[in-house]
Amino acid sequence: MELVTAVSWLGTATGVVLLSAPITAVRDLAASGDVGAVTCSYYVVQLLNCTSWVVYGLLVEAYAVAVSNLWGALVAIYCILVFMHTLRIAEIAGKKNPWTTYINSLRRVKIIVMLIMCLLLTINHVLQTYGRQLASHAVGTFSGFTGVLMLAAPLERIRHIITTKSATVLSVHVTFWGIVNRSTWVCFAIMAHDRYILVPNSIGLLVGGVSGVLLCWFRASRQSKTISQMV
Repeated sequence: MELVTAVSWLGTATGVVLLSAPITAVRDLAASGDVGAVTCSYYVVQLLNCTSWVVYGLLVEAYAVAVSNLWGALVAIYCILVFMHTLRIAEIAGKKNPWTTYINSLRRVKIIVMLIMCLLLTINHVLQTYGRQLASHAVGTFSGFTGVLMLAAPLERIRHIITTKSATVLSVHVTFWGIVNRSTWVCFAIMAHDRYILVPNSIGLLVGGVSGVLLCWFRASRQSKTISQMV
């Protein structure tokens, strides 16, 4: 097996672990019976992003990219369904959520579904009219854009950590696998000379690195305070 192929499937394996992280979070929301301040934005953007990467992976015959993102799209659909069900049940029970409503969330889901349909129809038209190369460039650019959109949530968490001086919103598991996954895809992109995979994953690696530093810094700070209080 070629090295570039091995690296791509390593990226797929770590991507499956990383993209599965929202499952635990949304199950916790369902168990509590309340979505709290969480909205469906991250889940719907993940669905859009992963769907576009599946198309890109098929067009450039990078099947490891297609497989990992197909899993991510399925996870996103599951999370959206659980989230919407939990929110709907809470509203029926009379619980008012100040951050989101079922109607607003459903509107976001419909918009993303329409965008996905438009994406598929557009790429099919470009593929049939102008060929595979232009189609792959178009969907690669779009995928990079949606990949950057997915960084909005980590950036918001970084802002929260700096403001509150607490890293409780960060998961060690997700942060670690995020760095490993982004690093793997950056290596693959460099070897495959694929700038569409390189750019969003490089930015993601940078954000993940900052998150990791903040996580270590504030966890160490908290442990030091705990020890000093015990003494």
